[in-house]
Amino acid sequence: MSNPDVLIVGAGPVGLNLGLCLLKQGLSFRIIDKKSGPTTSSNAVGVNCRTMEVWESLGFIDEAIKRGLKVHGTSLYSDSELLNQVKFDLIESKHDFMLALPQAHTEKLLLEELAKNGITVDWEHELTSINQSPEDVTVAIKHNEKDEEFSYRWVVGCDGYRSSVRDLSGLTRACHDLPLHFLMVDAEVSGEISTSTVNILFHDKGMIFMIPMRDSIRVVVEISTDEEYKHLKTCEPDTFREIIAKRYPKINIGRVDWSSAFYIHECLADNYRNGRIFIAGDASHTHSPMGGQGMNTGIQDTWNLAWKLGQVKRGEVADTLLDSYSLERRAIGHDVLERSGKLTTMATTTNPILKRLRNFGIHHLADWDIVRSKVANGLSQSNICYENSPLVKHEQVRKSGQLKYPEYQGDKWTLLTLEDSNDQLPSYIRMINVNQLPLHAHYCLIRPDGYTAMYANDITEIFEYFRKNHFNLK
Repeated sequence: MSNPDVLIVGAGPVGLNLGLCLLKQGLSFRIIDKKSGPTTSSNAVGVNCRTMEVWESLGFIDEAIKRGLKVHGTSLYSDSELLNQVKFDLIESKHDFMLALPQAHTEKLLLEELAKNGITVDWEHELTSINQSPEDVTVAIKHNEKDEEFSYRWVVGCDGYRSSVRDLSGLTRACHDLPLHFLMVDAEVSGEISTSTVNILFHDKGMIFMIPMRDSIRVVVEISTDEEYKHLKTCEPDTFREIIAKRYPKINIGRVDWSSAFYIHECLADNYRNGRIFIAGDASHTHSPMGGQGMNTGIQDTWNLAWKLGQVKRGEVADTLLDSYSLERRAIGHDVLERSGKLTTMATTTNPILKRLRNFGIHHLADWDIVRSKVANGLSQSNICYENSPLVKHEQVRKSGQLKYPEYQGDKWTLLTLEDSNDQLPSYIRMINVNQLPLHAHYCLIRPDGYTAMYANDITEIFEYFRKNHFNLK
């Protein structure tokens, strides 16, 4: 019996989602994780529209929404006074909300979807070595104190901040730590708090950040400059209640289900690919949790990589297509790191002038649709266009205003056309007739991940695009 096509190392949301994406592409795979089982804590809780679009394509978005809580905006306060409430209704997606779904519930859902296809995770299996040749990747996997060797066509590290795949394969990253310290709980909260929006409270001794969930509320407090509490290394519920009572007495912290303390590490891998080895999620990018983009960015990594692996496996394109994974997704990782860092700096600044400017901007500018749209679509990642990619004619696509067609995500390219069908198209392109297209174009080419690739007025432009990017047109 031959080994699967892909070894996925790491069974968090990113690794599990990659498995489901590979199933969609018809690839075989194995998932291992050195942990004894799935996550039991909430960890990442915010699911954005781009992730929901992926889950819709994979067939379980309705179940995800049923298990989570729709959050429709952000309420921003300064010292208990409401500055503004920013709604998410301008997100350019049918899923114009954030879904609050604790990570433990996300993993349970993804594991259930894999189980429907007979796929289980090999828990307590640890990657100990990795070597690649032009033909495959040979790995050693430790289980029950015994190492065994296996070979796979590709290996993908979805194994987090301390990724063994990244380190063993020689992929490097640049890191630095922010001088910020936070305490966090999932708790029962009563009092003056919106349960339909994220709540951000700016305070002289450190911000408070609250996300409503179906059964509790995630509450995060910054203690970096609070002389009374900044020394704390753990989060004790009674101490947390004490901090909240001093900073925001309008709410009460009741039952605490989970607590943690954390610092912020900013890291970005120099490359997401080394030959037949790839990294995704926190293995390739880590950043501030402000904006809730970490897990979502990782899930988008897997969607981007899976369709490219599928086309290479089926012989529809040269292996060079896989270079575009790192090219496209590292640029997004860089943007997310930069954006979340700026949001964190804005929220935690102790400079009195910057605080006044921040509060003024939120109070007065956040009512403008152009500002709300830019913020909402940036945080939800619905403004991605892959400007630096040879697979996207980005100036043309930006001008069209139609960056993505989520309804056409899958294992094939889609060619929207005003013309009659063309029998010369290869089997990995499906043609769909429409009545009109942006830019008065006759053709619109859509990638398997739903992103718009280009517009054209002549079919020869479409064929030239595929030739230039080394696709097999037979």
